[in-house]
Amino acid sequence: MYKVKITGADKLRGLLPTIPQKLRTQVMLPSVRAGARIIVKQAKSIVQMYDDPETGRQIARNIQT
Repeated sequence: MYKVKITGADKLRGLLPTIPQKLRTQVMLPSVRAGARIIVKQAKSIVQMYDDPETGRQIARNIQT
């Protein structure tokens, strides 16, 4: 089983309201989405080894952005 630990999220959440809305939507949001796509792609490649072709279960389909 894989575990992910993210630190500093609470501090970041507290700082977000201080950033202008235009900067958040035009710069930060696309950047976060691009980073999330990379993580999702890697996670899907890792869990594919656990897919069971006999039952048709595809774990990778459960990972979404």
